[in-house]
Amino acid sequence: MPSLPASASSSARDSASAAATVPVSRHAFWRAIHLGVSFCGVFMAFSVSQSFQTSSDHKSEGSNALGILYAFFTACNFVASAIVTSLGAKWSLFIGSLTYVSFVAANIHFNEYVLYIFSALLGIGASIIWTAQGVYISGCAAEHERDHALTPTSTLGYFNGIFFSIFQSNQLLGNLLAALLFKNDVSTSTIFGIMTSVGAVGALSLTFLAKNARDATTLDEAIVDREAGTATLKPSSSDVQTHPNTTGVMVSVAADSSLPPSESAPTRLTGWQQIQRVFGSVRLLAYPRMIILLPIMIYSGFSQGYIFGSYPPLIDDKGKKYFMLAMLGATDALGSIFLGKMSDKYGRVSVISIGFGAAASAITFLGFWQVDQDALYIFFIMAFLLGLSDAVFNCMLYAILGTWFEGRTEHAFAILKLFQAGSTAMAFIAHPHMSFNQECIMNMTALIAGILALAAYDLYARAKGHQGSVLDRMMEKDFIADAALRSSTTPMLGAQSNDGYGAQQPVAKPADL
Repeated sequence: MPSLPASASSSARDSASAAATVPVSRHAFWRAIHLGVSFCGVFMAFSVSQSFQTSSDHKSEGSNALGILYAFFTACNFVASAIVTSLGAKWSLFIGSLTYVSFVAANIHFNEYVLYIFSALLGIGASIIWTAQGVYISGCAAEHERDHALTPTSTLGYFNGIFFSIFQSNQLLGNLLAALLFKNDVSTSTIFGIMTSVGAVGALSLTFLAKNARDATTLDEAIVDREAGTATLKPSSSDVQTHPNTTGVMVSVAADSSLPPSESAPTRLTGWQQIQRVFGSVRLLAYPRMIILLPIMIYSGFSQGYIFGSYPPLIDDKGKKYFMLAMLGATDALGSIFLGKMSDKYGRVSVISIGFGAAASAITFLGFWQVDQDALYIFFIMAFLLGLSDAVFNCMLYAILGTWFEGRTEHAFAILKLFQAGSTAMAFIAHPHMSFNQECIMNMTALIAGILALAAYDLYARAKGHQGSVLDRMMEKDFIADAALRSSTTPMLGAQSNDGYGAQQPVAKPADL
């Protein structure tokens, strides 16, 4: 493929530069902060509970509970996008958060079967809350980009960084609180009673979350309305605005007046449309770009089991254990905001390289290290590296999906959580049956496979004439192909689709990139 015109690549660079210099939309900025603070409260309680499962006197039952949790999380991702579309992002976030509070409360008095039941409920809630979170943050970024005429998705890294920097501080605050309580010999029941109260406050604060004027589900919802005959198929010229796509080419997008506000009035779907929404996420697996991301998604899931299930039990003293986890959380939080903004300015390749280096160094060292309980500084160094890598892959996966699947983000984020949760479930279920060295090998293999897939894809795109990294923006032909697919009712590879009025229209086949 020939190189893009110099004017197009120059326009893209100018837009990316503008994203870093234009003041952030005040309302979008505070909504992202509000969501991060609420999540911080909910997950302060959960992060302590999760780490406790594999470090308690009931380690086997705890690992089983986490396996159940992530297994249900995996299965329910098939319906998460339909639920979020029906309820709206705000109320999906609130309902999902209640299942986290319930799980924490189940740890106040240990009962194996009660713990398993609430683990299953949390798996359902987790699929909903994380799909809604991705949609909501993408909506904040999209609103900011519209307000300042920026390239679509050019500030996703920044907004994801804002959210994750606040959210990830839950590990610092929650584990620090737990460390102090354990150090002072507070009973386990009292500790989890306190954590339940903290989580409940975070969940309640989500009810005050302001709605986005338009979130990232809008284009997809407009398609559903068109199928139902409730939306105008072809807006008039006065209802169309032009926005530069990621290559600087102007693309017509329907203005607000022609699209239903997804947050203020959640989409009402028929039974058949609900089924279509359920399989909407599955259809994205036909996209080569999604397939390329699967290995790194799987590593991201394995790493959760490694960081929060395999690594903490290496430290015997509970007080020191939670101080170490607090250090990990602080690194995760600070890394999220700085690396998110760094990715917008310098590109995602450099940030992903940092994450790979940090994770590979920590896993390799721990795999060969003979654990010494007196070498506390080594535990803290490893916590720093693991926290840094976790920040990178959390932020970058959301940012890349928001860029590559703009307009279908709820489906893309559901796929992310499907594979993340599935691999995390496998990690926790396998944990009691594997040695720590075997877990290191499993994580390193998945990490290398994920990075090689991304690197090969990026090099292939450049060889085809893409200017810059394909991880930062799509190629012009990809943008056009995806727009054509979003405007069809059946986005299948090389298929014919109905335009809503009985006429068969050819659907553009997704590019190989």
